Amino acid sequence: MRIEELTSENSWRQAWPILSQLRASLTEDHFVADRRRLLDEGYRLVGLFSENRLCCVAGFIVYPHVTHGRDLWIHDLVTSSDCRSQGMGRLLLIHIRNLANGIGCKRVCVHTRNTNEAAQKFYLEHAGYEKYAIVFHLEV
Repeated sequence: MRIEELTSENSWRQAWPILSQLRASLTEDHFVADRRRLLDEGYRLVGLFSENRLCCVAGFIVYPHVTHGRDLWIHDLVTSSDCRSQGMGRLLLIHIRNLANGIGCKRVCVHTRNTNEAAQKFYLEHAGYEKYAIVFHLEV
């Protein structure tokens, strides 16, 4: 297995079928068209490959924090449905934690819908994360 950062249009096209399993309303054209803006704003996308097949992707961004210095926030983490329960998501999270540590982040944070019990179980029981906050949002 190997993990690499995905930056090219082609690599984002490879990632879209996996990411769309998490973000059902996301179209491939919109995702790829928005690639340059997302990258310019600091969004990073990494992928885990097994035997040259992309199986798991994670998108994240680093934010400044008034007391912690910097936090790395994972916005998207999904393993292809036919590759799940093989430890790939956990491996990608370890890679991201090491990246965060290397750039001076004090925390890696992830949010998931309060109705996504499978994701919450994964983060709590398999990835070693702890639940510490509730996220609120307002559409503008």
